[in-house]
Amino acid sequence: MKSKKPVFTKEDVGCYGDSSRGRYLVDRVVELAEDHAGFDPFPAEAEEHDPRDFPGGSLADYEYSDELWDDAVEHLQAVTEDGVYWGTNENGDFGLWEVEE
Repeated sequence: MKSKKPVFTKEDVGCYGDSSRGRYLVDRVVELAEDHAGFDPFPAEAEEHDPRDFPGGSLADYEYSDELWDDAVEHLQAVTEDGVYWGTNENGDFGLWEVEE
């Protein structure tokens, strides 16, 4: 479901997480969704604990990091105007990109 006024537009297109982060890029993707799309990967009623709460913890170490990535992207896309999408480019960088027609 799209929000009435998008948080992200074509003016925001660009890289938001460099592929040099490797598997730790999931931390950046979830952080963006938490900050801008109201994503809560570990709600209070969840049985899991956020691995970032522990020293040196990363979501990359979490068993379900792929699912967190997908859910975070879904939340980001919900607050993004049509014509742009969240994902990785040919270099593996995560960002907001224009849909090529």
